[in-house]
Amino acid sequence: MRDAMPTMRSVMTPFPQVVEPTVTAGAARALMTAQRIHHLPVVAAGGFLGVATATVLAGVPASQPVGELALTPAVEVPMSMPLDRVLDELAARRLDVAVAFKDERVAGIFTLVDACRRFAVFLRQVYPGGPHGDSAA
Repeated sequence: MRDAMPTMRSVMTPFPQVVEPTVTAGAARALMTAQRIHHLPVVAAGGFLGVATATVLAGVPASQPVGELALTPAVEVPMSMPLDRVLDELAARRLDVAVAFKDERVAGIFTLVDACRRFAVFLRQVYPGGPHGDSAA
């Protein structure tokens, strides 16, 4: 018998680095490089604004504030949301990042890359012998 469905809390990267909208694209790129991340939640006093991505930041002047960019939207979820529902939301909205909140603050992040890594682990557990009958003739 399998364990219970994982929740956002169990798969997210907790306490991700966040920036304010006044941070420059250059500073955000440097932070992403140093932290080896590709998604950076942008928050202001009014709350979550979106996610600055490495792709968006690559094409803008270093001096431009991230708050002026077309930030990537994210699926906003509670930490207790079951993972299948998080994935359904990502697919339905065609987004690649989910952000979890606790007390109106960013508590975690889960990306499409994270989902692929977890799915690869799952497949290895379900099919420990590797591929069978998968000839590419």
